Amino acid sequence: MDSERLARYLAGEATTAERNEVDAWAAANPANRAELARLGQVWSDLPPAGTWDTDAAWTKVAARLDRGSSEVEVIPIRRATFGRWLAAAAVLLVAGGGFWAATRERAVEYATAVGEQRDLTLPDGSRVTLAPASRLVVEPGFGRPARALALTGRAWFVVEHDEARPFRVTTPTGVVEDLGTEFEVSATTDRLQVVVAKGAVAIHRDRAPSVTLGAGDLATVALGGEPTVAHEIEVGRITAWRSGILEFQDRPLAEVAAELERWYDVSFSLSPDAALRRYNGPMPTDRLDQVLATLTTAFQDLAISRTGKTIAIGSRR
Repeated sequence: MDSERLARYLAGEATTAERNEVDAWAAANPANRAELARLGQVWSDLPPAGTWDTDAAWTKVAARLDRGSSEVEVIPIRRATFGRWLAAAAVLLVAGGGFWAATRERAVEYATAVGEQRDLTLPDGSRVTLAPASRLVVEPGFGRPARALALTGRAWFVVEHDEARPFRVTTPTGVVEDLGTEFEVSATTDRLQVVVAKGAVAIHRDRAPSVTLGAGDLATVALGGEPTVAHEIEVGRITAWRSGILEFQDRPLAEVAAELERWYDVSFSLSPDAALRRYNGPMPTDRLDQVLATLTTAFQDLAISRTGKTIAIGSRR
């Protein structure tokens, strides 16, 4: 992959064709994915624009990017006007340098806003899709030896399995460990849900037996409670949020509302009886008007009103 195209990609100024080329290069093998993840993390940690000597840096960065070196050095300067992609090129990959190694000693946090979905590639080549209003922390020393993460919210994982380096996702309710798989984790302060698309995962809890899940299994764990496991689940329905559809299967309206608040900049106020009502079906992630129309049709005996960013649902008087 040539350095100029990679630099524009890092800075978010690549054309659609260039982005597709870089994505295809990264997907070709785990080493490429890991290299792109390393460079992307360095780019996110760079000082603000306007602090790079791009003229002095470019000659060095072009050669070192193309050689595929995995270590970095950052050179600050006093110049103010240049393209963002050229600033990205000032992330110098210097053989024997230690900047990337140093960043791995710090926790790295990724957070999404309401309505924001983000695709990530971890340093080991594993891929994550982070749902809205979610937080993922890559723990210090990732991969030495364990690959440790912490999640609050919802995320889809495609893991590069490595028995020598366990892949573990810590949540408030338990720890999810990859056993060679594709899986989704949804975690709040008092509830954990794990669904497995391929392979297997294990759920570990304090002072309780571990639970192993295979493809098509769905486990739900309440804080302090026992896991419930369902088999032969339609995984595609549960994970359809990645393509714009939220699928709810016999979920209390209170849980439906909480999930919708991740995708829309609104808050729900539910009466106690409305909160317990159950909903089964799809919801779009980008059409609030359609969401409200669907709720109105599904619960014709409930009053649904909107005032500003607050949606109230309760019994009709």
